[in-house]
Amino acid sequence: MLWGENCAQWVAAFFACALRGAIVVPMDHGASADFATRVFRQVEGKLLVSSRRHAHEQAGGISPAPPTLVLEDFAQQLGHHSRLPVANAAVGRDDVLEIVFTLRHDSRPQGVVITHGNVLANIEPFQQRTGAYLNYERWVHPIRFLKPVAR
Repeated sequence: MLWGENCAQWVAAFFACALRGAIVVPMDHGASADFATRVFRQVEGKLLVSSRRHAHEQAGGISPAPPTLVLEDFAQQLGHHSRLPVANAAVGRDDVLEIVFTLRHDSRPQGVVITHGNVLANIEPFQQRTGAYLNYERWVHPIRFLKPVAR
């Protein structure tokens, strides 16, 4: 589960999971600790990546406490690992990228599964139309699109 405010570390964690084929469960920064705990249990979460504030809120909610990475401490927690690129997982369009949760009318978490293909379907029309504007591309160079590795 990825739970914290918008920051570069949040984005890095999301894309790291996507590239490794891990399923991300992004939690709204304003979600209550109770709701986050119920979601974490429902998805049988393996790792909590969160802001320091949310890590403290979650400390007693999940037992046993899951392994936790604190977004504000990424440099210290991950800095000793190799900076060499790690091979990306082979993910396809039908593989799950994330499960986004909302609160149902009966106060139970409801997850919506989003695949890599769902995300690509939103990007591909933009990518196809950028060809007509390549002479303007130098101002936003380079334009990059994420694509899953073919299986």
